[in-house]
Amino acid sequence: MGKTYWNQCPYCGARLDPGERCDCRKAKAERKPAKPITKPAKEKIA
Repeated sequence: MGKTYWNQCPYCGARLDPGERCDCRKAKAERKPAKPITKPAKEKIA
């Protein structure tokens, strides 16, 4: 049987076909900043 051949991304570890480029760094740079998580205000019961 033949040896399986692939390249591995040094940043995320993805297995890539020969000549394929990983887009993990590009995708991270294009992400929008996450919105801060806020808790809803508790209603006061009178």
